[in-house]
Amino acid sequence: MPTSATLRSSQVFPDRGASLSVSASSATQNGILWAVQRNGSLPGDLRAYDIAASGNGQLSEIYNSNQAGARDTLGVAAKFVAPVVANGRVYVGGTAQLTVYGLLP
Repeated sequence: MPTSATLRSSQVFPDRGASLSVSASSATQNGILWAVQRNGSLPGDLRAYDIAASGNGQLSEIYNSNQAGARDTLGVAAKFVAPVVANGRVYVGGTAQLTVYGLLP
């Protein structure tokens, strides 16, 4: 194990940090780091980072649930719930709802 960080995000996740999961289309290609930030009783954030596109030690953010206005808003995220990636979709459990993200038609 390296003694220092290999990659870093420019985003700082306050409080307890973010819940993370990783997905990829194969064992060695298209790796994505998914992060859910819980914001107490406010809507949370889902972020996606391209693991391979980082040449300078910084993770490259490729998606943020706040970038499209209200269309992709994440509800109040449940504590310690990691995003689940399956069949081309990302599932995030909330305190009162399940939010499912996928490709637009």
